[in-house]
Amino acid sequence: MTLRDLPRRLVERRGVAAAVLNVAGFVRLEGISGVQQVIRYIRAAARDYSLSIPFGYEIAAPAAQPSACVLCHLYHDELTPVLGGYFRNIPFPCPIFISTDTPAKKAAIEQWFSDWKNGSVEVRLAPNRGRDIAPKLVAFADVYGRFDYVLHIHSKRSIHIAQLHGWGEFLFKNLLGSGDTVRSIFEIFRRFPNIGLVSSQHFEPVRFGLGWGANFALAEPLAARMGISIRRDRALDFPSGSMFWARTDALKPLLDLALTTDDFPPELGQLDGTLAHAIERLYYFACERAGFDWVKVARCDLFNSTRRITPIDSPDSIDTFMRRRLVRLTKSRRDA
Repeated sequence: MTLRDLPRRLVERRGVAAAVLNVAGFVRLEGISGVQQVIRYIRAAARDYSLSIPFGYEIAAPAAQPSACVLCHLYHDELTPVLGGYFRNIPFPCPIFISTDTPAKKAAIEQWFSDWKNGSVEVRLAPNRGRDIAPKLVAFADVYGRFDYVLHIHSKRSIHIAQLHGWGEFLFKNLLGSGDTVRSIFEIFRRFPNIGLVSSQHFEPVRFGLGWGANFALAEPLAARMGISIRRDRALDFPSGSMFWARTDALKPLLDLALTTDDFPPELGQLDGTLAHAIERLYYFACERAGFDWVKVARCDLFNSTRRITPIDSPDSIDTFMRRRLVRLTKSRRDA
């Protein structure tokens, strides 16, 4: 077993207890660096708080509807009705931009959305390369400048490990589970201009197995191009599953890289160690580099452990959370 194997082992054994069971063997093989890695995982989890959604108070209607869009990669087009059902929970008109990889899928998706009433729908073809991340950053690079907010979402199935079944649905529910869920997320954006990205708390089977894995060597030069210094021995967090709501300005450092589809490797069923996996781990760093903070949300009924999910019953309780619980991965932001 190597350092890069630890996240997978923790997924297969599940949770903190599984981490403890694996420590002895992991340390025997990796020595002191293994101890340090496990300690970092546990310390990071100890301060990993999220906001409970939907909020427990009535949210006032906004003065104006948000300028927001959905960017959705639908490789698994059989999930079109599932995602379409969640898109109906967005309580304001919201243009939807969908990418897929074949003309047949494109036609099927367009047919399903043919009577859509909650905003325009545009379907584009994108090569089957870079998973969901390349289509969003490359195929839709021209879209970001037209909106203030964006939802990144995709047809995640995670069928390669049994314990990961349901990960996609979990993320859909945390980000789009109801109209009140979406209203709560935009209440965060409205009240806190410093928040640039809102993501789901981690799916519990992967929460204690997050790390750089085989992706650090790919992420480091990419981060350097954005003016970000990363280190393997520092705490890491990221929107696992690469789904989130964001201010488009918070993604500007990544967009300014002007990546192309050719920068991403051909699709070979890789489980780790690709540019897409590296970029997934850089979203919070890019957000901070753009001068923003990030925060995670969680629907309590989706979690076995709710100890670090903070109930929100008033605007004051959000204020308190933002003062006490925000975490930064970098020592300073661009505007600090």
